[in-house]
Amino acid sequence: MRVLRKILAFLRDLLRQGLSPEKIALCLALGLAISTVPISFGLGTALCTAAAVALRLNLPAIQAANWASAPLQVILFIPYMRAGEFLTRAKPLPLSIAQISAMFRADFWGSLARLWGSILRATLGWAVIAPLEVLLIYVILVPLLRMIPALPGQRAGDASVSGADTDPENDA
Repeated sequence: MRVLRKILAFLRDLLRQGLSPEKIALCLALGLAISTVPISFGLGTALCTAAAVALRLNLPAIQAANWASAPLQVILFIPYMRAGEFLTRAKPLPLSIAQISAMFRADFWGSLARLWGSILRATLGWAVIAPLEVLLIYVILVPLLRMIPALPGQRAGDASVSGADTDPENDA
């Protein structure tokens, strides 16, 4: 529950800063999807920064999603690799995450050289699947983020993030 409270506090802070639920959802969806890119070496951080600048998104929000979901990179490597093997009609490499991890611990550069083709196929799989992930995560998060009140005492779903009503017809 403590982690959930911290996440909600972070999201409320973003809403208080004036970010819309749609922008926050896009930051989180892109950060999560980009964090799983199979070619790492800081590429996720660079891609998130580029996406934030290009789309005028909140850099801390997209990077927070990127870093928080980094463990997914290991978990999703094999599914992305299988997708890439399917797309390129390559013979499936009979390795598990545990075997790949052991290979890299024993000889990082040698493993990188031996698995380079699989890493590229996994990156192809990621490039095909990631846009669908972003869309799915975005569609799920927008309604959930709209339920979070930005200010204490504010009802969830209120259109005004700042709490001030700017419609002159409602002033009467």
